[in-house]
Amino acid sequence: MELTQVKRIIIINLGGIGDILLSTPALRALKQQFPQSEMSILIFRQSYAAVTGLPYIENILCLEHGLRVTALCKNLLVVWKLRKRHFCLAVNMRTMLSQRSAGKVKVLLDIINPGIKAGRDTEGRGSFLDIKIPETERGEKYEMEYDIEIARALGAEVKDRNIDFEIEPVAIEKVNKLLSEHGVLPQDLVIGIHPGGKPSHRWPLEDFSRVIDEISKRIDCKFIATGSHDETALGERLKVEAKGKLINFSGRLTLKELGAFIKRCSVYICNDTAPMHIAALLKVPMVALFTAGYLTRFDPRHISDKAIVLQSNAECAPCDKVTCSSLKCLVAITPEEVVQAVTLLLDKK
Repeated sequence: MELTQVKRIIIINLGGIGDILLSTPALRALKQQFPQSEMSILIFRQSYAAVTGLPYIENILCLEHGLRVTALCKNLLVVWKLRKRHFCLAVNMRTMLSQRSAGKVKVLLDIINPGIKAGRDTEGRGSFLDIKIPETERGEKYEMEYDIEIARALGAEVKDRNIDFEIEPVAIEKVNKLLSEHGVLPQDLVIGIHPGGKPSHRWPLEDFSRVIDEISKRIDCKFIATGSHDETALGERLKVEAKGKLINFSGRLTLKELGAFIKRCSVYICNDTAPMHIAALLKVPMVALFTAGYLTRFDPRHISDKAIVLQSNAECAPCDKVTCSSLKCLVAITPEEVVQAVTLLLDKK
């Protein structure tokens, strides 16, 4: 099949919310290249909120995480429906971190059976792709650039790198109401804290608490924690650690409401996770605690000049561990460094 004949496109992006946000410039360019095509996207359900409202995505299909029988049955049904759509082009926008993950992508594409298979040839693992771009496992450029390279390989012209993340007025109203209910006035200085994310990327709660304690001695401000519904208890633990100096919004905000809240912050302190990318694209002053992740790929300073990144140079980093017994890369970042970074950002404001 020729690219000029493409009428139905399926984008496969089984990453997190941050990965999807960073792919929007490439997705927008692909739609401009194939304006008459119907563009669908396959994602994990947890990332659904990052895709809703994108004008160039006509259909959203979701896979479930986990190995439960119900999840596997739902996933098989979704993949079978994709096969019946007879897609002209399938584009895999994720890194294949091992031969096993490459095998999974190959099986998925074989079942969908598109006319053209495109994506990343991570460390030469993409031999089954018709159109591919080279990529190292660690990454040698910003994650967004790999997606843009794929779009260009498919003939698209990437005219801008703006990330699509529209915050609706209703989200701003909800956040303002929530702040008011907790005694936060419009003129109050707000410091947001995101203690969650992948367990191997979480800075210790006691260190967050020490930062809150030290800054509260110097500055009159409100500290507010954010997190997903699953991280509500984590926010409550930090609230206890901080001896009541923290308001916990974990589990209370949608993705767009989270964006509205981050925009309200004078400074946002976060681990390497989706809210870090949101703070970066909104150009909110931020201290990013970068630990075991891939800094070259996901450095927020690529898109924001208001980000300070603190990272330890542990010999075992970067890694793909979900949990870690030593967390040496995390504990190497000190509360004093974070306080200094926050103070610097506030002084600039």
